[in-house]
Amino acid sequence: MLELFRNATKSWVVRALLLVIGARAVSLLGDELAALALVLRLQGNGGGPGAVAVLLIAALLPIVLLAPLVGRLVDRADSRHLLVTTSLLQAALCVVLALVTVPAAVLLLVMLLGVGQAVNGATWQALLPGVAGPDGLPRAVAL
Repeated sequence: MLELFRNATKSWVVRALLLVIGARAVSLLGDELAALALVLRLQGNGGGPGAVAVLLIAALLPIVLLAPLVGRLVDRADSRHLLVTTSLLQAALCVVLALVTVPAAVLLLVMLLGVGQAVNGATWQALLPGVAGPDGLPRAVAL
């Protein structure tokens, strides 16, 4: 009976791990596709390499600058609520971003998306050890 419980627990961990990794992959893919679409739109509107650089810096700056604050937030808040809330806010920002054409507003929205990406990335990293367990963490990180 104990062996059956161990096998069931192991299969649950594998399923949960695959779910977490799959969800993170979809999240990253969406972030990168949004950045690519923005770069193409910017270039289509006559933006040069400097404008593209400013856009990419606006996307990455919140991730770098907010890392210490986001780490504390992730340690204190419920991961599920953080992921759901920030993901829904990012989706809403993407809808608004698709409609906005003013460059300053686009940069502000991109920076807000970067804030959401910073929170999501830290939350996923915090969830991984809990899902994989101490023995499965190296394998989970490799996946």
